[in-house]
Amino acid sequence: MEIIRKEYEMVDELNKIMAQLAGSHDVQRVKPWVCLKLVHLETSIEFPSGHKLVDWDEQVFQQISKLNHLEYLDIGRPSSVRGHKDGVRGLQLKVRYGMGLLALIKDLHTLHFVDTCQRMDEQDLLWILHQWPNLKSMTRSLHEDEGIRRTLRRLALETAPKLKFSSNKFHDWDWDNDDALDEE
Repeated sequence: MEIIRKEYEMVDELNKIMAQLAGSHDVQRVKPWVCLKLVHLETSIEFPSGHKLVDWDEQVFQQISKLNHLEYLDIGRPSSVRGHKDGVRGLQLKVRYGMGLLALIKDLHTLHFVDTCQRMDEQDLLWILHQWPNLKSMTRSLHEDEGIRRTLRRLALETAPKLKFSSNKFHDWDWDNDDALDEE
């Protein structure tokens, strides 16, 4: 019994984890998370793009919302598997898909979602920027469409001028350079 108690205490104190949910079946069978003191979470989540989107995204957001100490969230694809993959999409950062459940997380300062084929709109971006005013770094790829992506970046610059955008989780982008809006 002492060993079990010690293992539980170790899990309870875990504050950083990297995990991969390979697909929808992982989300549907996932048990409630017990490492609720996580401050750093890196996870890659992929769904078949032809299935109903909202339910699966909402289930993942429901799990992540329990991590109210979270400061760093990376839901992007690992660099080892990056690139277009037909029939697969990442977790969508959209209010209508359940992102609003993350309102319980107050101190997020890093949000990465590289290579997840996002389709944010102004409402989604403004929700992120207002919900997490301490956000310091975020992935640049806010939308697959280049025109929409530029519009959203300009909105972000106006709303949160100190926010750094990155093309990946290792490189912050300098918003003082206007050419940054034209590069990807």
